[in-house]
Amino acid sequence: MHKSIWRLFWRVVLAALLPLAVGQAKSAPSVLVLARAGTNKPSSTFEVLSFSSAGRKAVAELEGHVWYGTDENLAAFLQLNAPGSAGARLVVIDRKTQAITADKILPGVHPWPLKMIISQRLAVRSQAATVDFDGFLEHTSGFFEVNWKTGAAVRLPGDPLGSPTWLSVPSGVVVSNFKTMAAYDASTHKQVLLLEGGCGSYLQPRQVYYLPTVGLMEYCNGTHRQLTDTNLSTAVVHLKQFSTSEMASSIFVRNMEGQPRLIWGESKEAADSRMRPRAVTEIVSLDPGSGKEVLRKPLEGTFSAGFQPNSAGTAIYFIKPQNGEIFRLDLKTQTISSFAETGLQNFDGWSSVMVAAD
Repeated sequence: MHKSIWRLFWRVVLAALLPLAVGQAKSAPSVLVLARAGTNKPSSTFEVLSFSSAGRKAVAELEGHVWYGTDENLAAFLQLNAPGSAGARLVVIDRKTQAITADKILPGVHPWPLKMIISQRLAVRSQAATVDFDGFLEHTSGFFEVNWKTGAAVRLPGDPLGSPTWLSVPSGVVVSNFKTMAAYDASTHKQVLLLEGGCGSYLQPRQVYYLPTVGLMEYCNGTHRQLTDTNLSTAVVHLKQFSTSEMASSIFVRNMEGQPRLIWGESKEAADSRMRPRAVTEIVSLDPGSGKEVLRKPLEGTFSAGFQPNSAGTAIYFIKPQNGEIFRLDLKTQTISSFAETGLQNFDGWSSVMVAAD
């Protein structure tokens, strides 16, 4: 009788603990990297790799030119197949579990090839199971949205922009370059915003980001300027504006201590006269509400500009370009420690890039 009771007791305890163990395993810190494959494979082959305390894991393999994009849940990769092929290949990966949630050919879809072999040119919306990009669908050029569950492709209204960047926002997607910006509603696919005139240049375009408490923001030439409210309306009475020092990386928005914060990298090294610096020596975090810095952390070395804050806003992962070693900055303690040895050489951001960190 007593043995039966104890067996029942331990079954209940194990049943309660098992989900916790599984949840902890899924939430183990990891970094997702897109890099050229090893020497035993063709030079056109790329691998999506995951690095964590458990080691290195090969997640997917791609060929040729690759576009990518992320949201808080997923990372998507678009393999640009030749115009005579059936279409581009789309691979979608869960950022936390590294499981492949979709891998399919998109019939008739052919994005424009670029000089850059890999490029961040996708807007990802995991809840809608869609990616947005520019290219060709059945010989028609424009902006397109593809649902990876149904395979349905929709052409968005408006003329395509040269060298655009994409941004997912709560109500849809935003596409922009240094002189034009457009926004599209996710449910109707209608163009809800068109702003002509911009800032920057082809080689140094403005950066556009979304603050959940403010709306669309633009950074250019040291100035951050509000463009819309949170509903993408330009009818704003008092536009927010503040200045910061020169940046050497993309701008990231993360929720830290219950408030949105901006994170970027800066470089004390001389910049190339033709393009922005490809390395960072300091990490900066700023409170956009006050316009004041809350963190400025020297990295005691030079690291790739393609670093990644994790989605929780508790740590930043950056990589030594010479030997591919990944380091982790704990934002609470402000301590830096080695995270993983990747074995990747010459991590330059052109043929290898850090895609996401969780």
